[in-house]
This record gives sequence, structure tokens and C-alpha cells, in this order.
Amino acid sequence: MDRFTQFEKDAWESTSSVYCDYFDKLTASCSDVFQRRFPQDTNALILDCACGPGTAIQHYLKSYRHIIGLDFSDAMIRFAAAHCPDTALLQADVTALPLESESIDVITMAFGLLHLAYPKKALHEFHRVCSRGGSIHFSVWQKPDHESGFNLIMNAVKDSGATPPSLPEGPDFFQYSDPDFSTSILHEIGFTDIVAEVVPLIWELPSVETFFLAFKDGTARTGALLRSQSPSVLNDIQEHLAIGMKQYKNRQSYAVPMPAIVFHAKKLAP
Repeated sequence: MDRFTQFEKDAWESTSSVYCDYFDKLTASCSDVFQRRFPQDTNALILDCACGPGTAIQHYLKSYRHIIGLDFSDAMIRFAAAHCPDTALLQADVTALPLESESIDVITMAFGLLHLAYPKKALHEFHRVCSRGGSIHFSVWQKPDHESGFNLIMNAVKDSGATPPSLPEGPDFFQYSDPDFSTSILHEIGFTDIVAEVVPLIWELPSVETFFLAFKDGTARTGALLRSQSPSVLNDIQEHLAIGMKQYKNRQSYAVPMPAIVFHAKKLAP
């Protein structure tokens, strides 16, 4: 296993519980957007990659009978097994899927591509296991040059003078947030009917502290950066966040924009 993949895997073993508490409802909301383009056949076989605690699986089970959940994190698979006890679950690497070619009708992955050392390899695997006429659906976060929670946290880190830690080198976190780049890669691999759509997700949070802790204790790369800072720098980051988040405050909570980009693509029918 390469160093970046090991770093991500280790991070998710330790942050999965906090991620589930703060991010899961937000990220799983993409399942509605994915499902709008699913086939009508309720017997279609769905593979949910980076399934996390199984929230999207529970959503799909309301309409579809055959679902497989897959995640590389042991902790996430345990959560999914508790939430979806009758669903087939695989603890496996999405860049080397333990599945037969052309065996899956629908493949989904919400925000998992961002955590892979070789995301293009995963897309090649999607094409291999996807059935003829089948489809894939995945989401990534929009680049932080748009109004978003990522813009808030990155600006707060920058303004505080935080020093980045030494981490294993991985791909640009927002590489696939460029619709032209992703569309080109999907075409190159052999997908057709490619659609990219911006989904204006909103993250409802009770406090600035919750936002800060969600990133610090519930994410991999951003969390590693935050966890490496001194108490004084962390305090500065929270002060900058408090200023930046004022614009999103409602009466008793915050509504932070977290825009995503969802991609849909098909494999050519026979």
C-alpha cells in the first residue's frame, strides 16, 4: 500500500465516528441526486463505493432490492453493518474492485474520489465492472474559489499563519472539481452521456465550534493540518472562523454553503 493510501486509511479509522456525527447527513444527501438517474428496474444491482456508515444504502433500499456497500475503512464497514445488517458489504480497495467485469448496473460514490491516491484508476475499475448500458454517479466538492465551508476553513488557516505538516503527497483535493477535466477523463476511459451538475448543499450547524471540530476531528487531510497546530494557532483559526461564519448565522444555527458537483455517466449499451 502506498504512503498516501495508508495515511488516508489510518485517518478514517480514527475520524470515522466524528465524520458520521457531523458530515454524514450532508454528504449522503447526494444520494437523492444520484437516484434521479437510476434505472426504473428495482432489480438493478447497485454498488455504493465509499459507503461510510450506510446512510445512502438505507435510502436506496426504499426503492431497490439489490445493493452492495464497499469501503476501505474497517470502522466504516462496522458502522454500515450495524445500520444495514442484511446488505452485502465489502471492505476493499475501490481501485481494485473484487467484482466480475460488467456485473454491476449502477455505481455510486459520494466524495470518495477525493481520498484516493489514484482516482483515475478507480474510474477505470468503475468502467470495468459496470454493465453495458449501466451508469456511474459520483460527487466531489466544488472548488473553494466559490462561497463554501472549504473557503471558510482554508482562509482561516491561512490568516492564522498555520504551518502545514509534512504529509504523504497525494493528488490535488479539488482536481476532479473541474467539470472539463473530469468530463475529459470519463470520455477517455470510455463513458458516454456525461452530465455534470452543481448541487447547492447547505450544512446546518449549531455553532462555530461544531464546524471547527468537524474539520479537525472528522476529516483526513484538513484534519491532519489542524491537529498538528499549537493551541494558540487553533484558537486564532476559531476566531477567524467566527468572523467568517457570521454571514451564515440564522436565529439559533448556521447554514453554511457546501456546493458539490455531481457527475453522471453511462457505459455504452451492447
